[in-house]
Amino acid sequence: MNNYKEKIFKGITYSAALLTILFLFGIIISIFVEGAPVITHDLGALPVAGMPDKFPRPWNVTEYPSSLTAFCEVTIDGENASENDLLAAFVGSECRGIGEIYLEDGYAVSDMKIYHNSSSEEEVVNFAVYDQINDAVYEAAFSNVLQSGKNISEADYRFPVDTFVPLKFPRPWQVTEYAQSTIAWLEITINGEKASPGDEVGAFVYGECRGIGIVTNGKKSVVKMEIQGEEPEPVTFALWDKSENKIVTVAYTTYSNPGQVIGYAPGKPLFLQAFSRIGNFIGTSIWHPTQEPGKFGILALIIGSLLATLGALIIAIPFGIGSAIYISEIARPRVREIVKPVIELLAGIPSVVYGLFGMAFLSPALMKWFHIDTGLNVFNAAIILGIMVIPIISSMSEDALSSVPKSLRQASYGLGANRWETITRVVLPAAKTGVIGSILLGFGRAIGETMVVIMVAGGSPQIPSSIFQPVRPMTAAIASEMGETAHGTLHFHALFGIAVVLFLITFITNLISEFAFYKQKKY
Repeated sequence: MNNYKEKIFKGITYSAALLTILFLFGIIISIFVEGAPVITHDLGALPVAGMPDKFPRPWNVTEYPSSLTAFCEVTIDGENASENDLLAAFVGSECRGIGEIYLEDGYAVSDMKIYHNSSSEEEVVNFAVYDQINDAVYEAAFSNVLQSGKNISEADYRFPVDTFVPLKFPRPWQVTEYAQSTIAWLEITINGEKASPGDEVGAFVYGECRGIGIVTNGKKSVVKMEIQGEEPEPVTFALWDKSENKIVTVAYTTYSNPGQVIGYAPGKPLFLQAFSRIGNFIGTSIWHPTQEPGKFGILALIIGSLLATLGALIIAIPFGIGSAIYISEIARPRVREIVKPVIELLAGIPSVVYGLFGMAFLSPALMKWFHIDTGLNVFNAAIILGIMVIPIISSMSEDALSSVPKSLRQASYGLGANRWETITRVVLPAAKTGVIGSILLGFGRAIGETMVVIMVAGGSPQIPSSIFQPVRPMTAAIASEMGETAHGTLHFHALFGIAVVLFLITFITNLISEFAFYKQKKY
């Protein structure tokens, strides 16, 4: 009967562990694939979509029973539009009105009649200007709303129709070479359809051509392009439609990243590419989230966390295990009743109090003793974390030592061993799994601590060359930056990525410690 219950318990435990692992894997996929900090864009090539003219000429007005008047002031690149230029109003792609532009008191204005579909309470109207001199159509920067029986603005206070001449990328294109470049994978479409073989895409930085790619045959019109440049810069794209022999505008920009790849190669499995980007996230040490484009390498943060945690364990393990041995094997019952609560009381002190102690007392002392520039560093964090971890290691190690049968001690004494030999050669080896488990739980406690490392670790995202240099552990980065990060940005997802890495580390260590305690109880 007991074996049957044990099998049921094991089945439930293993099922829960499997569900937990699947849940963790789902979190990783959602962060590192759907909104990854290490992936500049969604999986696949960058979407470079060209659109023909939004309001092509000639314009034909669609009339409705009701109408209103729009009083507009018209500019092109901040200058007055010319007389006899035309202003048009569009609802979607439907032209609802055309008005001539004239000069009044030094301003280019138009009083335009716009037809309104009375079956719709409100309609969004966009404006376009036809420049007769350059035979070009420019879209207005602002739109408005049509409402029945209500004009748009008034003659004395006109609605501003501000238009801008789009960037020009005259042919032929000539690439300017630089010492470094960025590899970009682009998927080219024109008006929603894939581009034709022979069409070209140009990459421009402040009007200078930095790269040219040619569309080839394939299921998708994917282009591999080398974008020249030695530093991250905003890149604008332009398409040359070979069949129409014209340049098509593109409403898409990105940033170059010299020495790196942006976008995804179509021939390589996407999950392999995703995990290669995760390698960049975990394996690089530059953490500059506010830079354009942001740098999201967390290796320095991981090393900072591990250094502070391992330093804390170096301090906490001797004191924790030593106190556990004293309480379990040496102290008299009356002394044990006093010492053990005092040690466990340390666990109840708020972490902010420890942090204040590290800042106000320990930091100046370290600067004085070691003649260093700052006392907020790895060593300070290790000392404070070590003090915080001592109660965990001490309490759990004492429980493990107390669970060793008295018969083992009596047998050791019977063979002539003294107390110290019995402790080191009999009791500690018998309780080693429990002691190791307490150390692993202390590791999880230290690496997950937030307030102390924010206050005493220094906050510098660098790989330190000594224990007296400041660091920025993972928990400090999450806590100090999350409140000032816009939702949905790469920085936002990067912080969640750090949280997943931290969660995996603590989960694995806790799992190992639980397994160690299970073996201790079993044997």
